[in-house]
Amino acid sequence: MSRTFFSADFHYNHGNIIKYCNRPFLSETDKQALERDGVWHNGDWKGEGSSRHHISREGVDMMNDYIVKSVNSMVGPDDTLYFLGDWCFGPKQGYYRVAKELRDQLKCRNIFIIWGNHDSFQIRDLFNGCYDILNVNVNNQRIVLCHYAMAVFDKSHRGAWQLYGHSHSNAEKWLDTVMPNRRSIDVGIDNAAKMLGDYRPFSFEELQNIIGIKPGFSSDHHKIRSGPTEEELIG
Repeated sequence: MSRTFFSADFHYNHGNIIKYCNRPFLSETDKQALERDGVWHNGDWKGEGSSRHHISREGVDMMNDYIVKSVNSMVGPDDTLYFLGDWCFGPKQGYYRVAKELRDQLKCRNIFIIWGNHDSFQIRDLFNGCYDILNVNVNNQRIVLCHYAMAVFDKSHRGAWQLYGHSHSNAEKWLDTVMPNRRSIDVGIDNAAKMLGDYRPFSFEELQNIIGIKPGFSSDHHKIRSGPTEEELIG
């Protein structure tokens, strides 16, 4: 029986994402640079306080290969993968070629992309469908898919989930504070590494166990607010 998976923010071919998110795909040259500099950045990804080292091609290839193998180990040819944005980086003239090479390495035949801020429309024919935002129903569970986290989304007061990427796990603690018991989660691979221990997709069943059991949060008229008031947040 086919299964459904969700992921985001592969950032294939993007050397800097290894530094920005402390991904562990480092060549010996990269390891030496990190040992020399101490840290890749001090909160600011670019500018003062960030390393000037360029991640090696070997490190980038390690990341690309790992993500491909990780996805293929979980997602079968007849399964469905919803990818919530930021597929890959590449040279302006060779972007499509790079994106296609990486798409062709995944054995899953059913991949739908929700556009991220680093994606280009020129790769739309590599996927079964392309959307800015998408509502799907998986095993009678309504799910709103967007590259970005949403405070208000359709049917949130009736058990819907909202899945997103973009923040590379950095917004989760804050969102848990302002939206307690929320039925939303970052399904990007950096959050998967923190929550699941690996850079891989989330399965629908895993999400059921993580957010499906939560009572939900709504800040609009559909439901009494369960989090801090606006005055508390501002004050």
